[in-house]
Amino acid sequence: MALGLKPGSVVIECGTGSASFSHHILRAIAPHGHLYTFEFHKERAEAACKELRSHGLGHDLVDVIAEVDVTVNGFGSQNRLVSAVFLDLPNPWSAIVHAKKTLSPQVSFVDNFKGGRICTFSPCIEQVQKAVSELRSSNFTG
Repeated sequence: MALGLKPGSVVIECGTGSASFSHHILRAIAPHGHLYTFEFHKERAEAACKELRSHGLGHDLVDVIAEVDVTVNGFGSQNRLVSAVFLDLPNPWSAIVHAKKTLSPQVSFVDNFKGGRICTFSPCIEQVQKAVSELRSSNFTG
């Protein structure tokens, strides 16, 4: 996975949806990592939380945070250094400034990569173009 996730990684995911990608992240970071996954819609967040708990994924591995607009408010009390940020949002470029504040500046000794990683999922080329423009403006490289 391009995010460089491994056991012990701490990850922020925005746009939990059905939690299918959350499952993938959790398999990569277990048993000692942690996922903070944000879902704007309360009902989706509750369903995702129930789904994750039914698979034995407890609070020691994952927190599902509902009704937070990360493009406006950032990541709230989860503003800590993380290994990676995954943005599955209609306007990921609006959350990049917040993501930059949370990504670890440290060198990873596993893959010799400096700093945390960010990934956006954008099905439309216009979304990709805006996200890339904001990433460049925020001095992301890669």
